[in-house]
Amino acid sequence: MMQTEQVENHFNRLIDALNAELKFEREQFDWLMHNTAPAIRARKGVAWFPLRIVETGYGLGDYPFVVFERTQNKGEDHQLNGGKPAMLFSDEKNAPLPMNGALQWVDGDRLQMMFFVDDHPELLDYSRLGVQMQVDESSYKDMKETLAKTRDAKNNHVAFLRDSSFNLQANRKTEAFVYINQALNQSQNEAVKAIVQAEDFHILHGPPGTGKTTTLVAAAQALIEQGHKLMLCAPSNAATDWLLEKCIQQNIKAIRIGNISRMNEQAASHSVEGKLEIHPEYKDIKYYKKKAAEFRQLASKYKRNLGYNEREQRRLLYQEARNFSKEAASLEEHILNQLIEDADAVICTLNGANNRLLYKREFDVVMIDEAAQAMEPACWIPIQKGKKVILAGDPFQLPPTVKSPEGLKLKLNQTLMERMMENQHRVSLLNIQYRMNKSIMGFSNLWFYKNQLQAHEDNAHHALQDLPEMMFVDTAGCGFQETMNEENKSFFNEGECQLVQKILTDAISKTTDDASIGIIAPYKQQVNYLKEHIQFDERKVKIQTIDSFQGQEQDVIIISLTRSNDEQEIGFLKEYRRMNVAMTRARKSLWLIGDSATLANDAFYNQLIDYAEKQQAYQSAWEWLTDI
Repeated sequence: MMQTEQVENHFNRLIDALNAELKFEREQFDWLMHNTAPAIRARKGVAWFPLRIVETGYGLGDYPFVVFERTQNKGEDHQLNGGKPAMLFSDEKNAPLPMNGALQWVDGDRLQMMFFVDDHPELLDYSRLGVQMQVDESSYKDMKETLAKTRDAKNNHVAFLRDSSFNLQANRKTEAFVYINQALNQSQNEAVKAIVQAEDFHILHGPPGTGKTTTLVAAAQALIEQGHKLMLCAPSNAATDWLLEKCIQQNIKAIRIGNISRMNEQAASHSVEGKLEIHPEYKDIKYYKKKAAEFRQLASKYKRNLGYNEREQRRLLYQEARNFSKEAASLEEHILNQLIEDADAVICTLNGANNRLLYKREFDVVMIDEAAQAMEPACWIPIQKGKKVILAGDPFQLPPTVKSPEGLKLKLNQTLMERMMENQHRVSLLNIQYRMNKSIMGFSNLWFYKNQLQAHEDNAHHALQDLPEMMFVDTAGCGFQETMNEENKSFFNEGECQLVQKILTDAISKTTDDASIGIIAPYKQQVNYLKEHIQFDERKVKIQTIDSFQGQEQDVIIISLTRSNDEQEIGFLKEYRRMNVAMTRARKSLWLIGDSATLANDAFYNQLIDYAEKQQAYQSAWEWLTDI
């Protein structure tokens, strides 16, 4: 096959995969809307219902916003995220049609939603309100348009990077670069040197606890010192905010673009909004907004269904409000563009690289953190703006989420980072990890990383005095059979829940108050069951799914594998990368609870149990069952 045909087929396949994924999401959304009650949608995590109004106001662009708080299902996992489209609805009889908007942030049991209209929607006057996520069609549109532009690019930097991603371009040599940072280890220093020297792509492979983001930011510093302008990206708002915080710590002049779901006070001051509010001309923006609010308030005094003159007066008042809003928006845009121009690094999500403030801007280097969690189409959005690209991540942790069978068939879950690593692109592996002791690290190191990792001397042997470094507790023969929740088809295991309680109680009694503890289950239903049936202090103990624990670490981790059946069916426990994430959250003590009779038929779990036995870290659950 000709090289150009290979490239064209690849990008056409990705476009087909995105179409299949979008079609699947639309069908799911339509089915939920027409076939389920709001309370069921809330339990499925795609909606919050019912809600109470906490605050209303006007935000950026003078658009109205509302802060809602859910009054049921508090603390439950959900799929609502800041920066995503959503729909406000009411199931009250004769309520107006749902109103579309965007979630600005989601924090705990509260969220803020913005509406792109002049005034707050009539729906707020009704009770029994809910907010439901919507299909993010704009993201699909951005990705498909970007893929087409990348596919068709000729004789420019995009075409060069595209062809380089297939190893179709010869690597060009650069001048020697000497880099030694005493705060970094040898593999980190070598990675920074390789990143600076790279002409097109370079991959930073950072297994758990190896300081991937620290190394990436050190490379960013080195590039900035050479006069380069940078864009730093990540697939999620949370990962992007973490990048920003690391840049701030290293005194990089950085600015955050786009919707921010959660940010501490220090980081917020470096966001677009934060820098805008301390700008000397911000007082003029406030004046224009104040005048707009005054005219809007006058207009709101005219009630609906009045005569022609009243309606005309109301229209004119809203027009004046819009005129002042436009003045505010114009000045805002001027200031924001200047702030971006003055920054050394722009930080945004992958889709955020399409922000209007970044239109036609180009950067010397684009860095993508957590690239192994991002779909390839999303990565090409920021790549369009870069002359060279650094991909950082770990393909042996959580992959991108692909929901449709057709999308999986068309390899939408294969990331750009994985594809390039298969093509033997230049890769820097960080091989010193600073989180886990050797026992916890050992199995992941063996199965995923070909024993190339070393535990740093500071943490290689750290442990809690009266707890094992690792333990597999085997429930085989205990009768702890799994149960499936018929509503959501997720599994829970009552017996394992009781065992988790005993191990948790024992761990708490043997640790100090400052020791952190996490309980992980791969199934959401088991997480919910654990939260409902065990006694724990939320300030000390976190209970979450694997995906929710990504990026976190705890002194003690207890994992309830949940599955136990006579057919030896283990479902998505076969997603070994998720188990890698779960196990590598532990620093000092790792507990795995599972049924070897169900698990051991699988090669991964058979080797895991074998590893535990060789570490003298295996025991039968019967040792814990005296009073269960």
